Amino acid sequence: MMATAVASWEPGIAADAATQPAACPPLKLSDIEDYVDVKAPAAVVRRRVNECGLGFTFDKTAEDRLRTLGAQADLIALLASVGRAGLEVRSTPAGAAVAIDGQRRGTTPLTLNDLAPGAHKVMLSFEGYLDNAGEVTLKAGDTERIERTLTRTPAPAGAPAVAPPKGGSKLPWILGGVAVVGGGAALALAGGGGETSSVTPTTTTTAPVTTCSYTITRTTFPFGFGGGSLQADLSANPGTCTWAFGTLPSWLRATPASGTGTQTVTLTAESNIVENSSTSQRVSTIGVATLTLSVTQDGLTCPNTVATRDNLTSVGNGGTVNPPTPPNNDRYFTIQTAGECRWTGRTSTSWMNFRENGTNAVSGTGVRVGEDSAGAKLAVVFQPNTGARRSGTITIASTNFNVTQCAATETSC
Repeated sequence: MMATAVASWEPGIAADAATQPAACPPLKLSDIEDYVDVKAPAAVVRRRVNECGLGFTFDKTAEDRLRTLGAQADLIALLASVGRAGLEVRSTPAGAAVAIDGQRRGTTPLTLNDLAPGAHKVMLSFEGYLDNAGEVTLKAGDTERIERTLTRTPAPAGAPAVAPPKGGSKLPWILGGVAVVGGGAALALAGGGGETSSVTPTTTTTAPVTTCSYTITRTTFPFGFGGGSLQADLSANPGTCTWAFGTLPSWLRATPASGTGTQTVTLTAESNIVENSSTSQRVSTIGVATLTLSVTQDGLTCPNTVATRDNLTSVGNGGTVNPPTPPNNDRYFTIQTAGECRWTGRTSTSWMNFRENGTNAVSGTGVRVGEDSAGAKLAVVFQPNTGARRSGTITIASTNFNVTQCAATETSC
């Protein structure tokens, strides 16, 4: 059964592995759209992507197209990680700003894993040093490493040094025996024989204050109702700067929640699905360092999460059953809902149990039709009644069915 299901998601691929070609052409965007259309499992898509690779660039346009078709977050994350190349950049001194193809990506030491294969221009810049530019060619699936030593900016030519004057008769002016030379740069005390002595002023310097700046490769994080994870590269300049996420909603977590320098951060959302009910879209604005991020998650609409009875012999939500004699000792129910919607079923007494597990509680997802194939129908089995008339309740999804079972001596009630 499993082999048949896999083959149905892979048009043109024979079920017998021995008949498959040794290699397959890179997948087109239309191939991925077909997988989304038939709701192929992520494991199947991952295997095909690993075998064949991607024949297109998974950019924002492709991502938006697949999300419109209903692609789940785990598939989007898979495609975003495939066909990319890595680059590790180091410099002496560390903390240099790194720009790839003119776009600022962080500071050294820096590791990126989301670059397209091919040639890229890499520019390193650091205050007090000359810019360092070059080009690197990347291959898909590989990580290239470059190390560059920056050159200090040459100091500007200074003013020539002026020798202090000798002899009291050559001083520009004398004030009470004290000569001022070079606008107060030195003090000369007149003494016997015209000799002078100089006093060098003390200069106080203040250490510069470090100003941290932050960038991130994405500021919007859209999740489907099923939840999942999305990643972004957070850069801090200089690399010694620290950062931390602010307060997050209960359904969202960040990994890591804090750090230093440039790191890849992951936001993970829980599923937005509630049993027997629809859910609304979640919207949250969160902060990390000086950045503001927008997080949204789709809601799930379950407009018809209801149940109907197939053969309880009564009007409305009530029903009666006679003391059962097999094969008439069960009743069927039909669930009407969207495919992803979750529902539960319960019976109020031990003499009414669900056939599929023999207990008085059951749960499931999507549609159940009363009397279709044995694996899908939802049936309640009634135990024989050897005593007086008795009553109970069956709750399927959000609908209650009040049931009366006739006494052992009754043929109807």
